[in-house]
Amino acid sequence: MSKTDSDSGEQSAITQGDGWRGLRSNGRALFRGLLLVVFTLPLLYVALSLGWRPLSAWQSTLVEQSSDPDNIVRGARAVASSANVYATVDPPLRYVPLAVLFVIFDPGTFAAQALTQTYTTVLNFVVLPLTLAALLWRVADWESAFLTLLGFMVWQWLGITENAYYDGFWHYVFVFPLVFLTLLLLHDCLQEEDTIHRRLRATGVGLLVGAIGLNQYVYGALTALVIFVAFVFHRRWVDLGLSGSIGALCGVALLLSPGRTKSFVAQSAIGRLGIEQWSLAVLASGVVDVLTTPSYLLFLLIGLGGGALFIVSERRVSDTGVIEASLLVYGSVGIVATLLVHPRWFAQLSIYVFQYLILGTVVTLALSTLRDLQPPGWSYVERCLSSPLQLPWAAVWAVTWVIAAAASVLLIPIQAP
Repeated sequence: MSKTDSDSGEQSAITQGDGWRGLRSNGRALFRGLLLVVFTLPLLYVALSLGWRPLSAWQSTLVEQSSDPDNIVRGARAVASSANVYATVDPPLRYVPLAVLFVIFDPGTFAAQALTQTYTTVLNFVVLPLTLAALLWRVADWESAFLTLLGFMVWQWLGITENAYYDGFWHYVFVFPLVFLTLLLLHDCLQEEDTIHRRLRATGVGLLVGAIGLNQYVYGALTALVIFVAFVFHRRWVDLGLSGSIGALCGVALLLSPGRTKSFVAQSAIGRLGIEQWSLAVLASGVVDVLTTPSYLLFLLIGLGGGALFIVSERRVSDTGVIEASLLVYGSVGIVATLLVHPRWFAQLSIYVFQYLILGTVVTLALSTLRDLQPPGWSYVERCLSSPLQLPWAAVWAVTWVIAAAASVLLIPIQAP
């Protein structure tokens, strides 16, 4: 055999070995993704069962926003019947998915309510945690993603979160998955070295933030601010300009809205900000509220805990700083709006997203700290997390799933109105 043939054979063997390793790596990633989906199956069952509850539950438990679920049904019907996204004074894309479902199924009154609520519960209990886990998987690792998903489930069991579905703010639930997907794509864009691929990702970021803004104006603005901070920090001026231009082009749809819509948006913004009522006395009362309200204290303590872990841990949550930029933007808006009292509606919107980001942050940094400290027995935990198909760890995973499923089915419905 000639030297050339020998070299070709060795190169072929190396290429084949790389191919098998790549195939095994892809298979492992696919299995881990399916494992996340399997753990959300109990949440899917809960979402489908809650979806058939009557909307009257919100009429008796809410005051200011008790009509929101009914308004969502009416808005979707209006868009479906008129084939006009400007049929309501709300953002033009808010009711489009539901309107499409209404056109397809042509539901009656109760069926329309059930379809609307089921759409909301599936987004709230299934799609939201999966996109959150995907974000943490991408910026950190799979173990952080899984434990964040498990933490989300525990929060739902105990009812300790700010839940937009429970509060009747169903339309906010529609955009949460889009926010997490935007952050994921932003992270990929900042990591990408190839110019063409980076530009494509920046375009995708612009389209996503545009879609968020056309669903909910405030979340569009907050997410755009996160994108601005991240791109400026990395000095990605071209990507910032590209994504900003694409997002602005999407915003042209708002200029086409009728005058009554523009007037409604302007009056709502002015009323919710309450600038005329800002004062030092109001600020002092806001501080007292934060220190004496359990829900505010909970998130304050979680934030302080995450900050402490951030300081002592050698690892950051995301190499690109996407999570950190998100926490900075959403956390700052939430704190300022809470202290000023009157614009607390903006604080509520910030908390809805901030709570899940801080959950992922605490989980990721705690996991990193434990890996550094290597406490007794930690090696068994690592092996269990990394080898879910091997005995005896497969049994641990099975028992964990059964416990999670039983707790989800039994405890989550108790928290609902």
